Amino acid sequence: MTWSHRFLHALLRAALHPARGCLRPEEAPLEQDARLRHLLRANAASAYGRACGFGQVDGIRAFQERVPLVDYEDLRPWVERVALGETEVLTREPVLLFEPTGGSSGPEKLIPLTRTLLEEFRRALHPWLADLYANHPRVRGGPSYWQVTPGLVAPRRTAGGIPIGLQDDGQYLGRLPGALLSALRIRPAIHPGMSSEAFQVETLRSLLGARDLRLVSLWNPSLFLRMLEALQRDPDPILARLPRERGLEVAGCLERGDPAGLWPDLALISCWRDGLATGDAQRLGALFPQAALQPKGLLATEAVVTLPLEEALGPDGGHVPAWRSHFFEFLDPSGKAWLVHELEPGGVYEVVVTTGGGLYRYRLGDRVRVTRRWRGVGLLAFEGRDRVVDLVGEKLSEDFVAAAFADLAGFFMLAAREDHYFLYTRHALEPGEVDRRLSRSHSYEVARRVGQLKPARVFLLKGDPEAEYLASARAQGRKPGDLKPAVLSPRGDWNFTGEEIPL
Repeated sequence: MTWSHRFLHALLRAALHPARGCLRPEEAPLEQDARLRHLLRANAASAYGRACGFGQVDGIRAFQERVPLVDYEDLRPWVERVALGETEVLTREPVLLFEPTGGSSGPEKLIPLTRTLLEEFRRALHPWLADLYANHPRVRGGPSYWQVTPGLVAPRRTAGGIPIGLQDDGQYLGRLPGALLSALRIRPAIHPGMSSEAFQVETLRSLLGARDLRLVSLWNPSLFLRMLEALQRDPDPILARLPRERGLEVAGCLERGDPAGLWPDLALISCWRDGLATGDAQRLGALFPQAALQPKGLLATEAVVTLPLEEALGPDGGHVPAWRSHFFEFLDPSGKAWLVHELEPGGVYEVVVTTGGGLYRYRLGDRVRVTRRWRGVGLLAFEGRDRVVDLVGEKLSEDFVAAAFADLAGFFMLAAREDHYFLYTRHALEPGEVDRRLSRSHSYEVARRVGQLKPARVFLLKGDPEAEYLASARAQGRKPGDLKPAVLSPRGDWNFTGEEIPL
């Protein structure tokens, strides 16, 4: 560890230290009430606030009675007004930029980012980082790799001149912590227009150049696994760009089948471990037994939902809700809304957030399960999303897929495989055309660019697909009463008659 690393880690720990003691779960009910009242007061004079009567709301129950539950399609007209340059639409404060994410029925969603929303993110991320540093001291011994938004897409602006997309995810942390973490971070030279192959080579070159790597923070672990597979398959382009001594060491690890030897001091891997990411997370942990494997909390473009604090982690899973960041409601299967301190173990709820970015009673689409209670609040585990397939973060929904292929007459279905999508159709569509249509989703486009997803494939149907779909579904154990045609499936084990169109 260099002197500069020691100094920067010490500064970052000092900057984050005040956040460690600010999470008091017993204060969650008062904190949530205060968050909501602050947001309503601040935005009562906005166009949305006037339409919903924020000024007449005097508490949580009145808020729930007066303000409707919404999803992004309900808010799209309001967001479009902001994008065209209108001010004080959803919030009184200006929109700094829009963050793009996969849409449900449209090509993409543009999430307004304000100073208040950035502060809400920091009220969650700072305690998590402070907790991480306190409980994993070996992390302080060297540089880190943080998988941030890949800079492969050129910057854009809306018609009203508002930027689309953060150029540096460190902005979520604030000026000083963000600058310190940036200085400690391995930063591959990524640029717009770079191919997925070049992205992998440059990222691996940067990571392998840091033998003292201590922390790897990912979203879906599949991206890191794919890069390691590419390194094993064709190491020469990467080895040629390393110093000779380090190149020989890396080559020796590859020959011995010893991935742990690539970074012998790796202390922590932080990544998703829920849902479809479970298997990849386990494989990644097995490759690097010297590193602790910390499950990521639930974080969406719109909001932080949970934090993986070590004190609360247990064998039953579940993370601490980020009650200091946003105002939360949780809908049970009957549609009744519960608050963060009212959740009961075993219950499954849909997450609803109200944020400083102008989302009020916004349905995230995520479902969580309460694993147990911890100091007065329910710990939450990610349960899934409704009508959404999400292999690596692309979040394709049934509505989006139906719109993307609306011109296809008759039966069609998009099915997920391990690392790509298969379109079953009677139409001889070129695989590249399928990719182009799916790339209307920003998240799918990014996943393709960085190599997390392989090219989509097309299977030309030649039999009776409706009957074959029902037969395959029954063979999978589906109940007859549950069977209905679907345009999107998370499963790839369908038995249709036909042939694949070559890539």
